Amino acid sequence: MYEANESLLTKGERASHRLVHPNYNRWPMLGSMDMFTSLPVLNWYADSADNVVEQLRDQLQRDYKVLLRNSVKKKHIAKKITQRASSLANPLQVVFDNEGTIVEYEFQIVVIAAGFGDESSTNWGFKDYWTREEDFDKDTHTRPCTVYGLGDGALIDILRCCARSPDDAWRIPLGVIARLRSDHATELFRDNSEVKVRSPTFEPFEKKIQAHEESLRSVAWAMTRSSQAIANGYARDESHFYLQCIDELKTNKGDLIDFLEEQLKPVARTDLRPLLVGALDYAFEPTAAPINKLLLAYLLVTERISYVPTTKKQQVEELEHWRAQTEIERRSKITICRFGAPKNFPLKKSPSGRGKAKRTTPAHGVEVVVRSKTVFSETQTEEHLVDALAGITGGEYVLFDAMPHRVTVAHFGDDNDKVTSATIAKNKPILLKFAKDNLDATDVDFQPRKKSRAARWVIITNLDNERIRERLMNLGGLDGNFFGTPIVLNPTPSRDSGAAI
Repeated sequence: MYEANESLLTKGERASHRLVHPNYNRWPMLGSMDMFTSLPVLNWYADSADNVVEQLRDQLQRDYKVLLRNSVKKKHIAKKITQRASSLANPLQVVFDNEGTIVEYEFQIVVIAAGFGDESSTNWGFKDYWTREEDFDKDTHTRPCTVYGLGDGALIDILRCCARSPDDAWRIPLGVIARLRSDHATELFRDNSEVKVRSPTFEPFEKKIQAHEESLRSVAWAMTRSSQAIANGYARDESHFYLQCIDELKTNKGDLIDFLEEQLKPVARTDLRPLLVGALDYAFEPTAAPINKLLLAYLLVTERISYVPTTKKQQVEELEHWRAQTEIERRSKITICRFGAPKNFPLKKSPSGRGKAKRTTPAHGVEVVVRSKTVFSETQTEEHLVDALAGITGGEYVLFDAMPHRVTVAHFGDDNDKVTSATIAKNKPILLKFAKDNLDATDVDFQPRKKSRAARWVIITNLDNERIRERLMNLGGLDGNFFGTPIVLNPTPSRDSGAAI
């Protein structure tokens, strides 16, 4: 594996102010808010970015130390991949930049996982999404604030601006989601209860959002972005829908509204009211996460923020003006730019379809040359589809999908129950860390399936029913399964009656 940076998992390692969640953007579209992944390797649970990085690094050191030492080359930036004659033993040639030295290697197979480049906002001197910017005001507004962009990053940061505790603002959407889910999202069963794997259930309000957020809306919007009128039409529809949702919540969900009012700063006077700036007539970009659009609607309805539609040209001029200001002038107000990042792969042809690939792409961009010596490029339709689907589709981390290690298979042979149990059990450290951090657990035990009882995870904690509910409410709820196996609580002898909580 060739890594461009000096070390692995550097992005987000200090971002305690950012949430990383496997299903946050999909709620309530794909059936789950499960905070645990069940990948073949390197699993984790939702938390602040720095905590997730810590989880992954711990696993790397515990399970893949030899592999890291022998099979990972750092500070290698892939620059060009060339397909040569298929008759060669290694038909693919890769050119790397290794700290200024160009090196070439040959391979049979190459997998490109170059991700996204630097955010375009860094061109003006802004910090990227994962780097802590200047501190937002706490408890009340004392400086003007402007956030540029309408994607999820911008909506998350306009919420941070309005939160009483900006660094913990990521807990607000989780609390909202938990209060919109069914009661069993904040319940766990006791170990002496008969339990089964839970299937996600939906409340009427969640079903309403599902019906509105069908995938084709986002795909259609993305594929017609070249038409400002059509894009504005979709944004208008989004605005009407989510503003109506807030009216419904204010009527029927007083506890949720109370929660939001506790978490958000008071409404600022007009000259300090935060501004969200975008290129659409309405602030609702259809591809943004439903929970972010719902919170945006609440901020607008309660007049905590104002939306200012401007052209991209005007926005660039304002950002250039910001770059020209002195440090003292910049600190007198809060300015955040969230225009996103271009993809590192593939590099595009010139607009005419001739000539070399554009060099306006990120430093980690990879040029791919096939036998015909042309630079590989997506079609416009493919590009729009990828962009539209990236945030709202993909596999859910609901069903057990971990690959058994070949040594495990060799050890247990045809006994699939034992192979599955051993594979599940190896992920105990993930659930144990989660339970200790969030449920004051002293231990976690995996109990394999028996003839008279299904397999289960048992979390041993002395927290009472109400405290468990409070903790889960702050986490967006819990689906109650880990690697396809129910999670239960060990009974507390002095107060537990064996009932679900």
